[in-house]
Amino acid sequence: MFDAHTHYHDKAFDDDREEVLKAVKAAGIELIMEAGENMAGSLAALEMAERYKADVYPKIRVAAGLHPLYIKESWKDEIDSLEKLLKTGQAEAIGECGLDYRNIKDESVRKRQREVFEAQLELCEKYGLTAVVHSVDAAEDTLKILKAHPKVKGLLHGFAYSAQMAEQFVKLKWNIGINALVLRPEAKKIKEVAAGVPAEYIRVETDAPYMPVIKGSRNDSRSIPAIIEEVNRIRKEAGAEPICQKQEIL
Repeated sequence: MFDAHTHYHDKAFDDDREEVLKAVKAAGIELIMEAGENMAGSLAALEMAERYKADVYPKIRVAAGLHPLYIKESWKDEIDSLEKLLKTGQAEAIGECGLDYRNIKDESVRKRQREVFEAQLELCEKYGLTAVVHSVDAAEDTLKILKAHPKVKGLLHGFAYSAQMAEQFVKLKWNIGINALVLRPEAKKIKEVAAGVPAEYIRVETDAPYMPVIKGSRNDSRSIPAIIEEVNRIRKEAGAEPICQKQEIL
């Protein structure tokens, strides 16, 4: 099993990171994709991947990128720094990048997000990398930008839109990330997505330490088996084939 999106470099794991990663491996999670949120976070993720290489830990792959909510006005300098990092070959994907319009009405801020998102997709094109995309309250603009970069593929992590919108992204051959929110009884929208997306385009993830089943708790990859079980229960009821964990993580 794999976890397609994590943040184990987050301070939430400072007290017991090693123990949690060992427990994750013991639970059958062989591979995780650790995503940075800015340059500091991306470097921390790479350092963590280097530190926890032993067989008692899951294999850690790293996505380095600039999250839309952490963009600085001097973002062009950060893009330059990101490209220098990518040239080392240490990061295997770019992310998380994308758009987040929630509670942001200022069009100049939204415009900056779009510019930084496109700049990172251009780096994906340049270096032949996949992308890990964060998209909140920005479905149409996200879709428009991805259509403008048809060579770039990857993961729409923590998918929060409708099944109809998921279908539009799948037409572009983008993978759909489903996390532990699918385990909440009231999460009808993501359950509809889980039922309708073709199996080969579904990726399970936790967004650890975020997006737990119980609000306020800390999440980790040990919830992956429960997510898979729930997704396959939903798909069985819908007459859809079960998801498979053998495909590439992105």
